[in-house]
Amino acid sequence: MASVFANAPAVTALNLQDELDGKFGNMVSEDDVRALVAEGALGALSTLKVLLIGACGLDAACVRALASEHGLGALPQLKTLSLSGQDFSDKACVHALVARGGLGELRNLSSLSLAGSAIGDEGARTLASPGGLAGLRSLKMLELSANNIGEAGMRALATKEGWVH
Repeated sequence: MASVFANAPAVTALNLQDELDGKFGNMVSEDDVRALVAEGALGALSTLKVLLIGACGLDAACVRALASEHGLGALPQLKTLSLSGQDFSDKACVHALVARGGLGELRNLSSLSLAGSAIGDEGARTLASPGGLAGLRSLKMLELSANNIGEAGMRALATKEGWVH
């Protein structure tokens, strides 16, 4: 897969999701995402500004790989990221997403969608923790609909200085 992208270094948008009637389909598998990272294909797309990955059942190990320096860390110009429709009910997934080298490193990110990803209150608190979304000073849109976030999770998000008012 890396060889495919090596010939397309000026790609600015990569849509790996299929959205029909508001539901995200499996256009890409977890193994495909892992291969994108492991083979260095994302690193070949250093001009990427939009990355959309639909529901493909990313587990914590795959999210860790995606959030690594060879995954999201290789995309310094990324402005829009959608991981909608994942099952992040395993708290390790959200922890991996905000771990060192993950979301917090995306200084140009202005739009993040985690809609329908089952993050719940625990995931919301993780997003609000140090190393989470607080460092994303360019973030203008955060989509968290259909995540079963209750009052405690919303309170954690709302109390983070500088980004949710």
